[in-house]
Amino acid sequence: MKKVGILIYVPFLLLSAGCTELVPLSHDYSQRSVVYSNLGAIRVNPFDHAKPEDEDNGSLKFTPSIDTFFHSTIETKIVQSHLFSISDAGDFELSVRITKFQSSHTLSMARMVIGCLGLAAYLGGSVVAIVKHNWTYFYVGTVATPLLIGVATLFDRYDEASVGFEYTIKRKGTEIFTDTVRADSTLKNADCSRTVLLDHLLDKCVDQMLSHINENVKEIEPVNENTDLRVK
Repeated sequence: MKKVGILIYVPFLLLSAGCTELVPLSHDYSQRSVVYSNLGAIRVNPFDHAKPEDEDNGSLKFTPSIDTFFHSTIETKIVQSHLFSISDAGDFELSVRITKFQSSHTLSMARMVIGCLGLAAYLGGSVVAIVKHNWTYFYVGTVATPLLIGVATLFDRYDEASVGFEYTIKRKGTEIFTDTVRADSTLKNADCSRTVLLDHLLDKCVDQMLSHINENVKEIEPVNENTDLRVK
């Protein structure tokens, strides 16, 4: 009975281990921004409550929340770029809606097939051992499984990630510019973590946003005190 219990417990443990993956998010402050001429003070509004990770990342759980990570990273990059100074009383305000924040692993066909053979060797050996009351099959399957899984790791895997958001700039309550940015990446046998890849893509998106704002918003000036705007 103890051996039968082991047969039941081990697969259950393997399945349970993959239920949830906690992914810590952090920004690499060594990634520098282009420095621009200051356009004034800006307020970065709280993000809406859309959670794209719920539908795109399966069992992944991010900490801190994606909203918090985006908000702090964007403010950090704004300060580094000098494009705006951060202030709750600024003439400008920035609103952001996250449209994409996804990370996934994709295995090559050879890696998937050999990995499945490893699991099949364990399960097959276990079933035959129970049917024939001969534990030799179980031991053979148990030995073959890690060998096959080890061979599977020699084949390629791909890390895919996407980050994107929509943003709107307002000046004294009037919308003056809106745009969308997105960055995608597929790395073969990546040697960096999910956190690093996602952070690099977000950093790239924010750099694009700041460049677009610098190119477009600087061309706009107030016409009068009634907050009407015009393009030069």
